[in-house]
Amino acid sequence: MLTSRDPTSLRTRAWDHGGRPLTSPRLVRISLGGVPAIATGGLVFVAESDADAARPAAEEAGMTDAGVAPLMVLELDTSLAEAPSVGVERAVDADCVQEVAELIRAAFGVDANLRADLPDVPGADAWLLREDGRAIAALVATSDPDFVAIWSMATLPSRRHEGHARHLLRAVLGHYALEGAARACLVATPEGERLYRSVGFEPVEQLRVWRPAAR
Repeated sequence: MLTSRDPTSLRTRAWDHGGRPLTSPRLVRISLGGVPAIATGGLVFVAESDADAARPAAEEAGMTDAGVAPLMVLELDTSLAEAPSVGVERAVDADCVQEVAELIRAAFGVDANLRADLPDVPGADAWLLREDGRAIAALVATSDPDFVAIWSMATLPSRRHEGHARHLLRAVLGHYALEGAARACLVATPEGERLYRSVGFEPVEQLRVWRPAAR
């Protein structure tokens, strides 16, 4: 069992990871009307329990309510490392990071703006799944000795629903389990929640999502 399923402590760990300098500067910790929040890819996340307090500031900033997304956690086990990892590789230079950014842009229509020197950022990694030399899935992860957070899980639109994201995710989680991480967390999109549940992630808290108002 997870040593702690307290949503506040888990969210704090995730927010701390989200504050690492992965982008320039698209993944940042902020305050929304005095409420702790995290911003990434034009979206802002706050705890559902803080949604009412954050609403006036969000609306004043021209943002609209985009619904809720679950914060999900998984207890890691080294058995994950037994998952197939063919084609999975860590981004090791600026060209690989650019491939990850382009894949995220193709998947979500947003500029990930990842730092070119991401491979040199302590506790941060970008990962790719290649097929015939082409990147077809990617994710960004932040880690410390016992905790890993997954960000920007993306698959090429033309290659979705073929199991590639699950292949990549399981291989990456297995890597961190072998390194000693005890649990992982992520914020799921509605489309991704089924995938994450299939790997073993469970929701612990709902987060309110705010996005820029349509112009």
